[in-house]
Amino acid sequence: MTDDTRKFPAARTCMELAAIAFAAFTCYAGTFHYPFVFDDYLMFVKEDTSFYLKDAAAVWAFNPSRFINFYSLAINYWIGGKDTFGYHLVNFAIHVACALAVYWITAMLAKRYGGGLARRWLPLFVALIFAAHPIQPQAVTYIWQRATALSAMFYLGAIGLYLKSAMMKVERPGGYWKAVLALSAVTATAAMFTKQVCVTLPAAIVIADYFFVSGSWRALREALPRLALFIPAFAVIPLFTALGLSQESRDIVTRAGRIISRHDYFLTQINVVGTYIRLLFYPAGQNLDYDYPVARSLADCWMSLAFLLTLAGLAYYLRNRNRIASFGIVFFFLGLSVESSIFPLEDVIFEHRVYLPSFGMILAFGAMAFQGLEKLVFGAGTKKWAAVAIILAAVLPLSLATRLRNEVWKDHGTIWRDVVAKSPNKVRGYHQLGLMAVAEGRLADAEQWYRLAVNTKSSAFARMELGGVLEKSGRPGEALAEYRRAVELEPSMVRGHIAIGDHYMKTGDFEKAARAFINAVNANPELITPRLRLGGALAQGGWSGDAIRAYRSVIKIAPYNLEANEKLAEVYKATGEQELSEIFQCRVRSAKSYKTKGGKLDA
Repeated sequence: MTDDTRKFPAARTCMELAAIAFAAFTCYAGTFHYPFVFDDYLMFVKEDTSFYLKDAAAVWAFNPSRFINFYSLAINYWIGGKDTFGYHLVNFAIHVACALAVYWITAMLAKRYGGGLARRWLPLFVALIFAAHPIQPQAVTYIWQRATALSAMFYLGAIGLYLKSAMMKVERPGGYWKAVLALSAVTATAAMFTKQVCVTLPAAIVIADYFFVSGSWRALREALPRLALFIPAFAVIPLFTALGLSQESRDIVTRAGRIISRHDYFLTQINVVGTYIRLLFYPAGQNLDYDYPVARSLADCWMSLAFLLTLAGLAYYLRNRNRIASFGIVFFFLGLSVESSIFPLEDVIFEHRVYLPSFGMILAFGAMAFQGLEKLVFGAGTKKWAAVAIILAAVLPLSLATRLRNEVWKDHGTIWRDVVAKSPNKVRGYHQLGLMAVAEGRLADAEQWYRLAVNTKSSAFARMELGGVLEKSGRPGEALAEYRRAVELEPSMVRGHIAIGDHYMKTGDFEKAARAFINAVNANPELITPRLRLGGALAQGGWSGDAIRAYRSVIKIAPYNLEANEKLAEVYKATGEQELSEIFQCRVRSAKSYKTKGGKLDA
């Protein structure tokens, strides 16, 4: 590897880096005060996040496998609370860092394997497209998907540092290449604590070494000592999965076959990957929540399969003709190999999943485009302006499209109205619009959205939410009918049985209330709330002995549950068992004292 730094003057490099950051800023400048939406809203507004984000230990207990991601969100929470500006600013900074890493990696590759035009223009082209592409907002503007961009930053950083250390070893054997290699290993470790898709990073580093350092599999064997440094980092995700500390991995295991079979998911992903490629080249019809058809046989995906096999064949064909393009295609497939394979995820397609892989496809396209331009019979000056024209022709419309796409993310209403317009037969958009209408006190609108949801697909969740709206609107009879429909659709729905029981408590029919609460207990015996509700119904109905048994069943699960101890003290006092009443009053005082000192009671 030769030192071509004189072909990349510092001033020009700084200008290009500034241009990349500026392009990103023009795309995202209007998003910094956008409110929480979707999972953002559930995490930071609807739910109490103070316990999960109160300190590093709480963050680790909440989700150790994505500790760095959630710790970064916790820092935002400590500094700005629920003001979204800081969250958006950090997401934007991460995106810019990813784009600069893309520039850096591409520059290193182009210096050795690119022609004159590629060395000069390919890094800027790839980084600008990555920064300004309209498929990226779901990983940038959508706060909850910080894990996607943050893991990509560490992923790209680890690859870049690894390549840099290899180049330094050749160019300056006595230099600091070992320190850079160690920094690459540290960065790889950080990636493993950010998002599970980084499990492919070991393969990415090996492939990068093969393409741009070793050059052959035989020579790659000599790289094993430096690759061994990464073994501890590469063991993190498998270890977390084996120990059951990865919530996302557990979800995949429990979900497998329940929502969609591995077979159908894999066939569907063949079409999905084709859709991702189409969106990269023609980003029309973007959607947060696609109503994507499930493929059940090869007949449903054969065209996409033929296209992807052709693309894979192209990567093989180019391996010695255009190594950068070949690597880009392989990187694209590798980046999607976790979420677009045989491990079923609840949503078969999400645009943020192509955030990191997009680098590979943009790199491949750019490398082939500039190689083709290099071969045209033009003068050097003409080729230069042709390269500039290609960059402007690609970046300007994509930047405009990204600004327009970000307008859709302006608030909860705009994003979900866009969804229901594009996926009218999918219920989640109606659910989300209904939730927001309830939060804003627009009960008539909420009823409209939930009725659209149940008319589209009658789900227990939609029935429950519709019942809640009817209850708040002063129509308890209609609400009860919806609650009953909900538990008919999903008998294990605890909150449905509780809602029915609460209805009868309000009407004074304690026997029917108790039966509903018993159904709730049977639906999930480990939960405490149904048992507390059952105890209340039995106590008010005059069945003191049964009420005591219900409350004592809570004590067996959570000995210091405050409400259960208080109610037992009251029931024993009402039945004349003063000594037992005083025992539980003492337990209540102890529980309150423990809570005052900062303890967390079982509830």
